[in-house]
This record gives sequence, structure tokens and C-alpha cells, in this order.
Amino acid sequence: TDDGTPSVGAKEACEVLQGAFETAGAPDALVTTEDALQLNDETVSVDLLSVLQAARSGKIHEKLAEGIDWGFEYAPQLAHHSVLLDGWLNVTKGHWQRETVAALETCLDRFDAKEEGARRIAQALTRVEPGHEPASRMLMEHFRQSGNRVAAIHEFNRLEAWLDERY
Repeated sequence: TDDGTPSVGAKEACEVLQGAFETAGAPDALVTTEDALQLNDETVSVDLLSVLQAARSGKIHEKLAEGIDWGFEYAPQLAHHSVLLDGWLNVTKGHWQRETVAALETCLDRFDAKEEGARRIAQALTRVEPGHEPASRMLMEHFRQSGNRVAAIHEFNRLEAWLDERY
């Protein structure tokens, strides 16, 4: 509400979510305060905020470099307990994935293909979104300019296989 107190709808939503977490066997997974609702850090296997903050500053978080399984890794112990909770987790994961892609795309635009940073950002982007064509083009051009024709062809073949698999 305008005076800063939570609305009845917000309170009900918090109660529904808390109930879903309790049903899922994770009653301590949700942390609520007077003005915030968030997952308990101990239930989250990937700190997506630090991944996003690193991407926005032009850095590649170690977890992003390894590759995040966006479908399952965010809070694995909470998945598959209820339709409501699964839906919420999917929306949350999708949001973080889109935000990370947008941050990496901004970083990608800052580099020339011959720079090493272009390769790192483009590889991170293709880990998050394997069909990201601008990132694949940047990788192919980076490898071409670096004289690594084999790596450029490998990236072309990887993207082609990914596209064939989906379309």
C-alpha cells in the first residue's frame, strides 16, 4: 500500500508460497521480512545475483564459465514438489537467464572480435543460450582472426547441429 504496509494480496501470496515450500519439505527455504520475500541462500545452489553482477561489469563468473544448468540447478531440492512452486521456480530461473543474456550481450558489443574478451563473453553467452547467433558469429570471427580455422569451423558445426536439433 501507499503507507508501506503489505497489501492483503501480498500477504496472501506470501502465505501461499510459504505453504508451498512447507509442502515441498523446505519450510526454511523462504525468508520473509517486512518489505522483502526471498529464497534462503542456503537453499540456492547458484548465486544468480553475483553471476548477473559480474556479467554487467564485463566479468565472467566462475559458475557461468563452467556452465549453469538453468533448468535444474537453481534450487534443486525445491523442484517437483508442487505445480505452484515449480511454476514460480521456472519463472524465476527464466528471469535470471534473460537478465544474464542481456548483460552479456551488452558486454559483447564492447569488444572487437580479435580481443580475448570477445571470446570469453561469446563463449559464456553460448553456454547460457546455445543458439545465440551473434555470439557464435563473434566466436567464429575471433577464431578466424586468431588464425584458428579449426576452432571457427568447430563453432560453426556446433551451432549448425544445435539448430538442426531444434528446427
